[in-house]
This record gives sequence, C-alpha cells and structure tokens, in this order.
Amino acid sequence: MTAARFGFTGSTASRTGAIVANATAASVLDLDDGHRAARGHPGAAVIPAAFAAAESSNARADDLLSAVVVGYEVAVRVAAGAAPAQMGYGYGSGRWTGYGVVGALGRLLGLSAARICHAFAIAGVQSPNLTANGSAGYSEFMGNDVKEAIPWSSATASVAVELAQHGLSGPVDILDHLPHYNRDVILKDLGNSSSIKGVYFKPYSSCRYVHPALAAFEEIVQANDLAAEEIQAVGIYTFQWAIDIDNRCDPRNLTEVQYSIPYCIALSALVGSESMLPITEAVLNRPDVTAFARNVELVFDPTLDARCPGETLARVVVKARSRTFESPITPPRGEATNPMSWADLVDKFRIATATSISAAQQRRVVSAVESLGGGDISPLLDLLKRSISKI
Repeated sequence: MTAARFGFTGSTASRTGAIVANATAASVLDLDDGHRAARGHPGAAVIPAAFAAAESSNARADDLLSAVVVGYEVAVRVAAGAAPAQMGYGYGSGRWTGYGVVGALGRLLGLSAARICHAFAIAGVQSPNLTANGSAGYSEFMGNDVKEAIPWSSATASVAVELAQHGLSGPVDILDHLPHYNRDVILKDLGNSSSIKGVYFKPYSSCRYVHPALAAFEEIVQANDLAAEEIQAVGIYTFQWAIDIDNRCDPRNLTEVQYSIPYCIALSALVGSESMLPITEAVLNRPDVTAFARNVELVFDPTLDARCPGETLARVVVKARSRTFESPITPPRGEATNPMSWADLVDKFRIATATSISAAQQRRVVSAVESLGGGDISPLLDLLKRSISKI
C-alpha cells in the first residue's frame, strides 16, 4: 500500500490515511480558502491529496501544481453545477470536494480517462450527503466537528481511485441528470477558465459569512478610533445565509465561535481581531464578550441577499455614546476581486503559528513554499516529512 506523510509529524500512513489527517488539519480551524461559485472550500481536500500522491510518485513541482489546478477546476465546476437546495440537502463542501480529489490524484497517478470517469462516479455515489449537518442541514447543532465533512469526502475519493484502478465501475452518468446536476454549467467554457484564480482567502478563523460584518465593523472602529466601552449597540445588515448560521452569543466550543457573527464582532472589539487567528480556548467562557455580543443585532437586508452567493456583503451600523456610525456595503477581505497580497498571507501564517513554531522555523516554511513556486518541490516535501520540532 502506498505510504504518505502526516504533515509536520514525522509519521507515515497509507495515502488515504495521510489525506484524511491532513485534510482535517487544513479544515478544522476554518482558515482554509474557498470559492464563491462553489459556495465552499476546495483547497482543504485537493491540496492534501495532491501532496500525498506527489510524495509517492516522485512528482516534480510542476506536476504537483498542475494537479492542484486540475483538482480545483473539477471541484468548483461540479459544485457550481449542483442543485442541492432544490433536492432537499445542504451545500456542504464534502458533497463535491471528492471530485476534486479524484481529479488531482488522477492527474498525478496517470490514470486513463476511463478510470478517472469511474473514480468520479464511485466518489460521487459514496460522498457524504450532509442532510443533517451544516448551515442548510436539519440539525440545529451547527457547532460540531463534522462541519462540512471535507476529510471524509477526501478519504472516499482516495479509495474510489484505488477501486477504479482495480477495475470497479460506477454510474458514469452521475453528473448528467437534472435537477441533481446541470452538465451545461459544469462544462461551460471548459478549457478557457481557471477556477483556482477565483479563490478567496480568510484573514480570520471563522465561517466566511462572518467576514463581511467583521470587515465593515473593523473599518468603523479603526477610522474613528472607537474604544469598546464607547460602543452601545451594533447592527449587522446582511444576507439570509449569514443570519442562518449558529450566531450564538455564548458559544460552548470553538466551532460555535467560528459560526457566530455576534461573538466574533465582540472579540474584535474587546480582544482584537488577532484573537481569531486562530480561535483558541482562550476566547471561550468570556462573560464580557458574551455581554457585548448580546448587543449585536442581525438584520436581513433583501438588497444584499439578492447579490448572494455571487457576493457576500454586509453593512454595519455602530451606535456609540456620542454618535452613530454607518459603513458602506462591504465585502469580506481576501476576495478574488480584492485579494490578500502574498505579504498579507505570510503575515497571516506568522500570526497563526506564532505559538507553535519559532520565527526561524516560520521563515524556513515560507522559503520552502516560495521554492515550490520557483519549480523546486524538494524543500517543502523535506519539511513536511519532519516533526514540527525539527523543521
């Protein structure tokens, strides 16, 4: 059985085991990238899969990067062509990220078109349907560790590739039937687009629907040098999907913090936004943060809702002691139309890992990633093989 590495642990497992572990690490903090057309997160599945296969196949940097591009393209197209709301289940990324994993693995392993086709079908049939979980599921407990089931979707896809390699078949017309999937959407401009260029990055560890409100609130606070004690109330005017997430003022675990606009706004005001990079146990059970969060009101704005999911926007009104401040309609930071720079992403990495590795270790990781962009995969693979204390 092909072996691959758990990133920064020094341990190995089967390819599927490594993909599950690394996809879990990539998605659990809600710091992973996303794509507006997909309404979810391709990277946390595609990139761990590509690295696992690249390690075992002695791939070059260009091979790895092309597999990642293929994986994003496949995953985003399938997600964009799906109609989950009409079928009675949610938009969770685990429903479609497996297709991207199959695309990336198929590229790196040199599978024939016929085997890739069957692997798509097997992965699609066996992918998690997420009927219960997520913002569109029937469960009321969104703040749980299953989240969007990206790791399980990745595992299913990795196994699907192995099954297809050994001759097992699947229903290869799986993406051809309305209303489940719209093949015209999936195939539109195929060969003339690059979905990976449309990804967004998150500055903080929380659901993307939290970020427009955070961006607008931060702008008001910083522009007017507002202290938390001056703020009496905050109104968040936004789209329905943002209102539908948990939004608890007294979250009981870290995932519930990630899905709470009021609590994240309160953290930004009282502790600072860097407390969400990443969210840790230190932000839980804070009576002061809960009290502030109870003064944050979420208001449905039909104009902003009409612009979703192509745009996720918010308008924020802050009532202070002396006057009231109102933001313009604000998108989240890091959108493809207003991207975070490489320097911004490096700063995010440095802040997020400051308690885990030293500044010298951070520099080595950044340098290894930059080497990958320059065509050399070996420095990054070498670091990934080591335990975190030895990078």
